[in-house]
Amino acid sequence: MLDGISEQQVPKSSHPGWTYSTFLLLGVTMVFPWNSLVTALDYFIVKLPCHDVDFLVSILSNGPLFVTSILTILFGYCFSDRKVILISMIAMTLLTVTLPLFPQLLNNPESSWICVSVTILILSAANGIMQLCCFGLAGATPGNYTATLNTGSGVSGVSISIVRAVSLIIFPTNGNSEDTNYFYGSLLYFGLGAISLVSSGILLKFSSVPYCDIRSKTLQEGICADSRIKSGIMVQNQDLHERMIATEEDEEECYSLQYFMRIHNSLLLTGYGNCIVFIQTMMIFPGVLLKGGIGFINSIAWQVWIITTLFNLTDTLSRATSERYMILTEKTTFVATMCRWALIIASFLSAFRIPFFHNDAVKILNICLIGLTNGYISNCQLTIGVNKAKNSDRRITSKFLCIFYVFGVLLGSIIASFGIVHLFEDS
Repeated sequence: MLDGISEQQVPKSSHPGWTYSTFLLLGVTMVFPWNSLVTALDYFIVKLPCHDVDFLVSILSNGPLFVTSILTILFGYCFSDRKVILISMIAMTLLTVTLPLFPQLLNNPESSWICVSVTILILSAANGIMQLCCFGLAGATPGNYTATLNTGSGVSGVSISIVRAVSLIIFPTNGNSEDTNYFYGSLLYFGLGAISLVSSGILLKFSSVPYCDIRSKTLQEGICADSRIKSGIMVQNQDLHERMIATEEDEEECYSLQYFMRIHNSLLLTGYGNCIVFIQTMMIFPGVLLKGGIGFINSIAWQVWIITTLFNLTDTLSRATSERYMILTEKTTFVATMCRWALIIASFLSAFRIPFFHNDAVKILNICLIGLTNGYISNCQLTIGVNKAKNSDRRITSKFLCIFYVFGVLLGSIIASFGIVHLFEDS
């Protein structure tokens, strides 16, 4: 199983800053279309009356993303992650540009609803493929850039919050479905999403990311300083290549059920812990956190902006901090995840207007703590999960962690949409 190949024998990047920037931008791009959809939700609500628009975000976007992630890890191992990412980006760019046009150009709300739903369905499927391959690429790159990818996702949230503030100032809305400012605002969000897709695609295409998956039956492509490519596999020297070929007969379990179960069992604490973190977050964000608002701000739009920005900012800062200062271990990350339920309970108490918890200062503090713990714990889990894996397993380990994360987002969204929402029907 290539146990004799050490981390030092895997090719290193001659430009680590360039590699870091590539994965950071990939992280931004991975979730930008979804962030754009969430930010432009008021546009779809106004333009598509009598339809469950929340369904677009909770189920229709996260469901296909999870399904295609599973299919990609089962059947996509023989394809180059880089090529799959680039092809997915092209499809997502076209869909992202098209999505906001349907409600504006089609006069029939029913036709618009169908077109929007189908577009989101396909966009989410492509996003699932891209996201899983990005994690595989990050995990297989020497140095482990899965945490960087996750930090980029946080940067995406902060970026879209800033764009939202600019949009509220430049394109103020009045609740009228004929107000074109809704459309202009959505064009801004989705346009920036398309730009981020194109930019990260160009950067990935021409960057020198030293992708090196040293499992002998996988054929991957990449650019690596001082490396040669032989039979589609990147090798640093002849000795390493010979050892890889010599172990080919021992690779019978590669991508078998036993192999997948072994990877799964190695991630019981970090993987399921990461899943629980995002179940907790999606149960309350943004819905429960928005209940009751913030007392000293009159505008609902600005209340939503402040609450989401506080979360995104603290979440991103903690993700970036975890890349330099990781004080948690595999077991303590799981303990911290369980302790986080106290913050979730506090959010519900605030939403039900329990005096102490509904206080503005307490509510803001709780939102910040939820953001900080979401970013820090999840990044620690990703880093620990990949670092404990053997070099030959890092690509699939990273992809498994992505599936845990996606499943957590999906399950949390389902709980929020079909369960928690009914608790506040009369409020």
